[in-house]
Amino acid sequence: MARLRRVAGDPERSAVRPADAVEVKGLVLLGALALFGTPPARVQVVATEYNLALSRPSIKAGEALVQLVNFGEDPHDLRLQRIGGKRVYRIGIVNPGSVKTLEAKLLPGSSGSGARSRPIARSA
Repeated sequence: MARLRRVAGDPERSAVRPADAVEVKGLVLLGALALFGTPPARVQVVATEYNLALSRPSIKAGEALVQLVNFGEDPHDLRLQRIGGKRVYRIGIVNPGSVKTLEAKLLPGSSGSGARSRPIARSA
């Protein structure tokens, strides 16, 4: 007669154990990172009349998505340039109530502390 499951005294009971939820989630996360890599850094720039507001003051170097959202009454555009750099990233005209996204690969910034984040805005 075959047993349907292992009992407490079975010497091979410890050989097979079910995976718990934490292990399964960890494996799924590792698999997703292996397939897709790290997600791009994101920052949103909200444009209104005479004002630009950032969702964060800095982002990490590498793939990035910069989104310009126009909550103003006039069309707006956006130009980004690394401090001391020559390349200019542009988001063209965005009409009121519209959104445009720029996909770019940003180079690491340099600072005395060796920080990995790159400032994207500086107030005067």
